[in-house]
Amino acid sequence: DLLGAGVRVVDSARTTAAYVAEQLASSGLLGADGGGTRYLATDGVNRFVQVGRHFLGEEIQQVEVVDL
Repeated sequence: DLLGAGVRVVDSARTTAAYVAEQLASSGLLGADGGGTRYLATDGVNRFVQVGRHFLGEEIQQVEVVDL
């Protein structure tokens, strides 16, 4: 509204998520339930769980440690 009718604001996160979902679905890689969540951390699992709980508003039950 502030910028006027000629300006279109695009939420790139939403656009990217929609594109990825479309690509997964067209490749047969998207489950009927939309898939699950898998948490991976390179270090500091306890901190990852604490911060994740704060930002996501839910408990993080399992985190896999990966070595890059």
